[in-house]
Amino acid sequence: MRRDPFYIKRYAKWNPKRLLPTLRGRLENRVSFYRFASYALPIKSVDALPVLNYEPDWANTALRRPDMQYLWWAWQICESEKIPGACIEVGCFRGVTTRFLAQTINPRPMFAVDPYRGYVGDERNYEFFCRNIQDLENICHLHLTSGDAFRAWRYGPVAMVFIDAVHDYSNTRFDIEAWGSLLSPRGIIAAHDTDNRCFAGTRRAVYEATRHGYDLLAHPSNLTFLRKW
Repeated sequence: MRRDPFYIKRYAKWNPKRLLPTLRGRLENRVSFYRFASYALPIKSVDALPVLNYEPDWANTALRRPDMQYLWWAWQICESEKIPGACIEVGCFRGVTTRFLAQTINPRPMFAVDPYRGYVGDERNYEFFCRNIQDLENICHLHLTSGDAFRAWRYGPVAMVFIDAVHDYSNTRFDIEAWGSLLSPRGIIAAHDTDNRCFAGTRRAVYEATRHGYDLLAHPSNLTFLRKW
């Protein structure tokens, strides 16, 4: 499995165990940026999407209405095919999508993975997150990095994973490999920001997954759904 990009931060910046993987990750992101077009996946849309029965807090999420509809549609597949397991969100920001998914999958458990440190994980976002989920009993917040949460996982199989965390090649590839290993057969991985050149590494990691263990289930603009073989 790919090395956990957060794990190496335990070493000093100039330690070779941190320095070399960091340089490699930057090089991979640069390659991903310049070869962005070559990692494009075909658009694969769905005509009949479920209608939202409430309005999420759009001001505090980067997702839009069609994105939420597609996430609901993907979960309907998990339900209709009786795919066992929980739903996991890796990277929760202010908890808007967390709340939406938790309400959608209830009574199944929803696991929110976010350490709330570094990048956009500041105290203000964490306060938003806590307010958004405080009344939902089926949410478990794993206040850990993706890698630490994966290594501590003891909650059984997983039906669906939504990856919206650190948008570079190393982290997205690690998240797909790690959490994908817990997916039930025919389980689903969804990844956000797959058509934004600023996050070229995310597109590349998702593209490569379709060559190694996953089928392309759906691909509306900037959101990709993969299905485990």
